[in-house]
Amino acid sequence: SRCLISRESGALADPAARMAGMYTGVQDSLSMGLVEILEPHDRAYFTAFLVDINANGKQNLVRYVNEEEPTWVEAARVRACPPAMVPHEMATYDPPEGSRVEVLFTEEQESWWEGEVRTKKGGFFVISFPDEGDSETSEVVERERLRPPSGHVPSGFMRREFQIAKGQEANVARTKDQLPKLAKLAELL
Repeated sequence: SRCLISRESGALADPAARMAGMYTGVQDSLSMGLVEILEPHDRAYFTAFLVDINANGKQNLVRYVNEEEPTWVEAARVRACPPAMVPHEMATYDPPEGSRVEVLFTEEQESWWEGEVRTKKGGFFVISFPDEGDSETSEVVERERLRPPSGHVPSGFMRREFQIAKGQEANVARTKDQLPKLAKLAELL
C-alpha cells in the first residue's frame, strides 16, 4: 500500500470567511504544498511546505520557506494558506480602525502577524501588535501588506493508506525512484 495526504471534509471552519469567499484558492496553495504554521507566542503564521504527516496525524513534517531542514510540528498548528487577494480586492480593502488584520513580513521568513488597525491615512495603516505581556508594538504599514484575518483553523490534513490495484505494482515500482527527484523539482523537499 501507499500513502496519500488528504484533507478532512469540513476543515475550513471559519464560516464568515468561507461565506465571504476567502477560501476559494485553498486548493491552489495545497497543490503547491504550501501551508502556514502558527507560532502561538508571537501570534504569527510562518509559510512552510508540507512534506509528510506521521501515521497518527498528530504531527506534520514541514520545511519553512528559506530553510533547508524540515522539522516536525503539531498538526494543530498547521493551517492551509488563505488565498492571495486579487488586485481589485487589494485596491478596495480598507479595514476600519479597531479591526483585526494580518500583516505580511518578509525580512527573514515570510510570515503573517496578527494585529489591530489603530489609525489609517491614505494607503497607510498604524497597526498594533499585542505582545505576550501588557505591552504592544506598533508599525506603519502599506495596504499591500494587509489581508483580512483568517483565524486559526487547523488544516485537518491526514495520512491515508490505499491499496495499489492488481497489475499496477510494476508501475509503482518503476516510478518510486523518480519521486524524490520530482519532489525536489516541485520544491517539496
